[in-house]
Amino acid sequence: MDFIRLENRDHARLLVDLVYATYGLTFHRDWLYDPDRMLELNALGDLTSVIAVEDGQVVGHLAMIRPHFEVEVESGPVCADNIRECGLSIVHPDHRSKGIQEALALRLSQIAWEDGIRGAIMRCVTHHTFSQRSCRMMGGQPVALLLGSIPRWVSYDHDDPAEREPLSTLLQWVPVHPAEGTHALVRPQGMAWMERAVEGIQESRTTPPADALLPEKSELCATWSGSRRLAYVHVTRVGRDLVSRLRETCRWLLGGHIAHISVFLPGDVPHVASVHSELQKMGLFPGGFIPGYLRGRRDAVIYQALAWSDLNPERIKVLRGDSEDILSSVLAARAAVARQPDLELPRTGSVSAKRTA
Repeated sequence: MDFIRLENRDHARLLVDLVYATYGLTFHRDWLYDPDRMLELNALGDLTSVIAVEDGQVVGHLAMIRPHFEVEVESGPVCADNIRECGLSIVHPDHRSKGIQEALALRLSQIAWEDGIRGAIMRCVTHHTFSQRSCRMMGGQPVALLLGSIPRWVSYDHDDPAEREPLSTLLQWVPVHPAEGTHALVRPQGMAWMERAVEGIQESRTTPPADALLPEKSELCATWSGSRRLAYVHVTRVGRDLVSRLRETCRWLLGGHIAHISVFLPGDVPHVASVHSELQKMGLFPGGFIPGYLRGRRDAVIYQALAWSDLNPERIKVLRGDSEDILSSVLAARAAVARQPDLELPRTGSVSAKRTA
């Protein structure tokens, strides 16, 4: 079996066949069904695809994706250019349990090193711990937990009601070329575990200096998937109107039947920490951070909002160690939001979770 980069149209067409055989027409990335678009994205560097080829057929795929490459605001792209998200893992049903995913990940890590990538984000689902274990073996450091962050996922060829429940994701950071120097990062209230996570990413952080004069207006961009009921809000500039802008945006998204919102805020602006209580009143609670995620290679502090009243604890399993600390902190942060007497956005319910050795 060969593990190679996606570089020609014949392989791109065979990759489409693989996606169809695995997901039918239900996968949320429409361009995975367009061989020419796949080749274009690979040529631009927005996507780096590695495929497994056996007997002339593409039987596996894994990719590095430039986060939110489709999203730009007036001042430019929302995300940094030297980090990637590892995903789009697809293995043909007839070729599973053969180590294909692991071999693809190894080839992709070699390419990341050659291309000078700072690091990669891996979103590990929590209804099982297989991907968490695989990521840990690759040097992954847990940096965030997003509760109910996949409200709706592909579900077909079975009728298990549990598979229609929302999935949570544990974000892990795999360092490739750690950034030099010391960077500023605010730590939201209750997120003491971030100190240890910073050590794990092999980069140093310090508390940001006092705020300089903030501009009047914030710059942010909201994107969403109606079919999956999730949304992302990227804040690329923090202004004095941050709270009012986020309140307006989150109210609009939740009112439009979005079930999970992830908000990415610049981690080097102390004003983000100073408005923590106001964000709580809006139903937002912290989930962690991502190194160098925003444009300008600035850390992103993540807040999140949920429309779910409850989440199934059997769908939130984490490995013992660092992940447990993140889990406890995020659950406590959500509980604090639920206790807000003057909550401005839909009230969130309770959730517990399961730890796994």
